[in-house]
Amino acid sequence: MKISAAGMTETGTGSTRYFQNAGVDRKVVQEMVGHASIGLTSDTYTSVLPEVAHEAAEAAARLVSRQSAPGLTRA
Repeated sequence: MKISAAGMTETGTGSTRYFQNAGVDRKVVQEMVGHASIGLTSDTYTSVLPEVAHEAAEAAARLVSRQSAPGLTRA
């Protein structure tokens, strides 16, 4: 699926956030929406979906759990 910059504008903010949360490089999203700076794109469209926040929390919990397991020492 190829989307032009004009088409990207038509998809709206929600779709742009999904692109970023799906892991599409911010530089790519910046160019698709026609922003002059990547900062504007990040500030405008970056949000965290509840599922992504949950996955991040689970990953952090696993890391803490491994570090506090008996027999492991912290560096």
